[in-house]
Amino acid sequence: MSPMIPQPSSPYPWEEVHPFFSGDSFYQRLGDLCNSARTSIDIDFYIFEDDSTGRSVFNHLLAASHRGVRVRIIVDGFGSVWWPWTFGPQANEGGIAYRIYHQIGIERFFLGSRVIQQQIKGLWSWFQSINRRNHRKIAIFDRDKALIGSRNIASVHSESIFGDKAWRDSSVELSGAGVSILAGQFDYVWNSHRLFRRFYIKRPHSWGVGAPNGAIRHNLTRSARRRNFARLLSDISESRRRIWITNAYFVPERKVLSALVAAAQRGCDVQIVVPGVSDVFFVPWVASVLQRDLLESGARVFEYLPTVLHAKSMIIDDSVMIGSSNMNHRSLLHDLETDIVLSDHGVTERFVEQFITDRAKSREISQSEWFHQKPWSRLLGTILLPLRRWM
Repeated sequence: MSPMIPQPSSPYPWEEVHPFFSGDSFYQRLGDLCNSARTSIDIDFYIFEDDSTGRSVFNHLLAASHRGVRVRIIVDGFGSVWWPWTFGPQANEGGIAYRIYHQIGIERFFLGSRVIQQQIKGLWSWFQSINRRNHRKIAIFDRDKALIGSRNIASVHSESIFGDKAWRDSSVELSGAGVSILAGQFDYVWNSHRLFRRFYIKRPHSWGVGAPNGAIRHNLTRSARRRNFARLLSDISESRRRIWITNAYFVPERKVLSALVAAAQRGCDVQIVVPGVSDVFFVPWVASVLQRDLLESGARVFEYLPTVLHAKSMIIDDSVMIGSSNMNHRSLLHDLETDIVLSDHGVTERFVEQFITDRAKSREISQSEWFHQKPWSRLLGTILLPLRRWM
């Protein structure tokens, strides 16, 4: 692993940052940090897969628990639907505490002794919660080091297992004062947000307004969602040189799309890399419908070809935002997300280099190609476009 890049001192919350563009390097570092943890490990991942990578990570967590480290895990009830039957029993036996965010629990509507009226009442609550997911991907060690990005714990991200078909993703390792803020946010999710029932705790003032300069952008509250949206629009509107976006599910909200179009029209270098092949098959159809305005404004759009593009990063002038958020309505309105902003020149250049590498492996979509390319997919995308608030 290359040396971590020192960060500016106060008020910026990161002391060191190391990017990971390789899944194998990321999981190796995750295991090393589990092995070196002294007091606590907090894991919050949308998907914690029961495969060779998931088992390897879980064994590191078990070993840490056995030597007295407090291990807590949050997984999503949809992304990790089988957790109670796969890792759950071993976690209980190994002293690992875990919670499932909005567990689907559909079996409760068919089993047990509840009366029909109670089941129908619970069904509506279940439908409301199933649309709200915990999409975060964060691991915190001793509350002073953290891994964050768009990788889940799953073998599809591993080059040693999937070779050149491993999903393209990005993550970073962080140290510094900002990690304690991420740890406070983990505590908040652990103790609230209807993990098992509806109950609330007072939001800590230490992270309620986020880190300095918006360096940590969570959406755990409604006010935070509004603030994040305003910041994103402001970042795009105030950009002067470049906006380079890599995003797995590029179905932006109307105001965001308009801001990107306006940026391109005023001469900002707007470039977007989107998946040529997606793990959600219909997303490229919907995304293609929104590309016309961008292309006409002078923005450039590229389809990543080698494998599934799952990364979520944005370079705006000399800063990088990376995390779990997609540029879609789900991240804006429904799912729990956390992103971080990095403003160091060295870190930004690493992401610039990766963007150029990804772009070289992509096919640029011209205006003429857009009109002639896959008209049936654009038709389907147009039909599905009204459903974008749930995508």
